[in-house]
Amino acid sequence: MNIRNLLIIVVITVFAAFGYKWFGGYGLKFGESEKKVKELEAQFKQLQQDKAESDAKILVWQNKFDSIKSKDSILKLKVANLAKETLVAEAQAAKSKAELEEANNKTAKVRESIHSMQKTPISRTGNDLLQSLKTKLK
Repeated sequence: MNIRNLLIIVVITVFAAFGYKWFGGYGLKFGESEKKVKELEAQFKQLQQDKAESDAKILVWQNKFDSIKSKDSILKLKVANLAKETLVAEAQAAKSKAELEEANNKTAKVRESIHSMQKTPISRTGNDLLQSLKTKLK
């Protein structure tokens, strides 16, 4: 025998040993392998049911997420509008404050002039008195 024939025999025996272990080894006989296939099919069906349930839950959560996201965008718009309204209100408040301060200053000047007139009344006589009465009565 030459080396080539010897190598072919070795390769065939190695393949035969692996084939035996693959198909007939590990204590599985034909009936047991069918039983194992049925168990695996049952597990596969259970996994498919679990997947379907998980997909349904994912859809529910996706819908909740979408609704919350739309509410969030609406609330962001409301916040932006309220921020604009706040700026307008602050500007109006500043303007009103300035007008109030101006009115308070005028009121203080009028009180001062009334107080000074009460201390020193104007003494008018003759034509000045008549002119003063005419202008006040008009």
